[in-house]
Amino acid sequence: MLSRLLPPAGPARVLTGITLVHTLGQGLWMALNAIFATAVLGLSPGRFALGVGVAAGIALLVSTPAGHLADRIGPRSVQICSFIALGPLTAALLAVQGFTSYLLVVSAQAVAYSASRSARMAMVAGLVPPQDRVTVRAYLRATSNVSVSVGAALAGLLLAADSVWAYKAAVVFNASTYLATG
Repeated sequence: MLSRLLPPAGPARVLTGITLVHTLGQGLWMALNAIFATAVLGLSPGRFALGVGVAAGIALLVSTPAGHLADRIGPRSVQICSFIALGPLTAALLAVQGFTSYLLVVSAQAVAYSASRSARMAMVAGLVPPQDRVTVRAYLRATSNVSVSVGAALAGLLLAADSVWAYKAAVVFNASTYLATG
């Protein structure tokens, strides 16, 4: 039964496992990001929004150069390096003291995350035969949706705990999913 839910053995299954781990941390973090920034770091909602907006702009600006980098040195290398960089960059949120350091950390995260996204589909194209790409991308999307949902449910448990310790544990968990994925 389980084999019917999994893609065939090989690159498609490995990519699905990577997606599962990565998006689990993402689901957790998407649900807690604003709470962490305001309740733990003490940022105002406006400063949080400004930081996220600047980071999104940076991610957009570096997406094309990151894609070129993936074409030049290979999407696998870019993917691995970006996930390994995202681990400590995410953990660096625990050391943030004020808006300026928050802005620096989320901006650096945006660069690494944009590089990861730019490399992801090129990696699928390079590892999966053309006739199987749509099916593999469907597995990846379904896995991502389920895993993000589980991560969000875990975030709900941490929100119920409503403690600084729980929110900091979420940062560590998300950082560890990046490292495990890398």
